Amino acid sequence: MKKTSLKPTLDDNRMKSYLQKIATGPKMSKNLTELEAEDALTLILKEKVSKVKSGVFLIAARMKLETLEENIGYWKALDKTTVQYQVDLDRLLQIADPFDGFNRVPYFGFYTIPVLAAMGFPTYGHSAPSLPPKFG
Repeated sequence: MKKTSLKPTLDDNRMKSYLQKIATGPKMSKNLTELEAEDALTLILKEKVSKVKSGVFLIAARMKLETLEENIGYWKALDKTTVQYQVDLDRLLQIADPFDGFNRVPYFGFYTIPVLAAMGFPTYGHSAPSLPPKFG
């Protein structure tokens, strides 16, 4: 059984400071620096902070609307913590479904990927489970 402690760690303290910046409402929220955004998402991905803090951070970041600097930091955290594979291909097409939870046009990616693959064009797709729209 994993031991838990009520004593806050340095990781908890850093996440608390990030939450104090972004989870204070639409008028009081402040942007994170690229380094802060990278650190916050790295803490979440490596499970260094609680699921509650992770959830609050992710919801607050979504509601605040991420800046370019924050998105670069998030991308760097994902790049550092994901498994990367080298593929022996001259080209590879990536097709992605929108991740914002709202799409006003039919989605053809599901059908396009196997058609392109059948034509000999290496293709892969990725998406996320359905999400509610940010702005209705």
